[in-house]
Amino acid sequence: MVDLYQYTDYRKYLRDYYEAKRTSFKEFTHRHIAHAMGFKSTGTFAQILQGKTNISPQTILRFVQLLGLKKEEADYFELLVLFSQSKGHAEKKRHFEKILSFPKSNLKQVDSTQYALYEKWYFSVIREVLAFHPFVDDFRELGRMLTPSISTVEAHKAIRLLEELQLIRKNEAGVYEKSDPVITSGYDTRSLAVNQFIVETLDLAKVALDQLPRDERSLSALTLSMPEEGYAMIEEKVKAFRRELLELARSCTDPKRVIQVNFQIFPVTRKLDEANHDA
Repeated sequence: MVDLYQYTDYRKYLRDYYEAKRTSFKEFTHRHIAHAMGFKSTGTFAQILQGKTNISPQTILRFVQLLGLKKEEADYFELLVLFSQSKGHAEKKRHFEKILSFPKSNLKQVDSTQYALYEKWYFSVIREVLAFHPFVDDFRELGRMLTPSISTVEAHKAIRLLEELQLIRKNEAGVYEKSDPVITSGYDTRSLAVNQFIVETLDLAKVALDQLPRDERSLSALTLSMPEEGYAMIEEKVKAFRRELLELARSCTDPKRVIQVNFQIFPVTRKLDEANHDA
């Protein structure tokens, strides 16, 4: 049977559980689930798996009984539901941290490293600074190189973390340098850690708008009326441009400054046929 503690998405867990259960119990159908759960429609379970319907606290308890989950498993399953159905980033982050700290969670080895790297915006910035600044041990100077500047303690924490993650190293002269030229989380990542990083860099953009002269910042926005497939078309163009920038960074042989580039694409109207409700 599938291992609950491998999951952060309760819908994926339910889907995998259903498929595994069906191999040994052919009667475990959507109709069977609807009857056991007290759903009015046999299509409700499919809507939950597709993300069209959320589940209520009462439904969580019924799923616990249906799946035969023990106390710890039930607590973890509830965490997954709360995480997935969180309304805002702060709430989602809080539940994700609980998932990572859960005693039997198998995600620590996979997610905690990335979570640490992207927890603060300046961790990645300091790593890039080392491409052109011969840093040895002046943490106060290092912190003041950033905009906005960070404290000596924060700079020290960043260096120690990057060293632990093997993203930087000391060379023979005792100077810190990057271990690899460019790192990327990948365009399609859904890690909450990366979401946290994006939120922090959006705040940096606000600071740049207020504090940097016009010729040292470029912030713009477009509001477009597009067909339904318009989002995917724009996303592909952003992906291509993102790859170009990464190649530009790789080919750069004489860096002098760290530049933050953000991309945001999101709808500001609902779908005409959008309908989402709780089971």
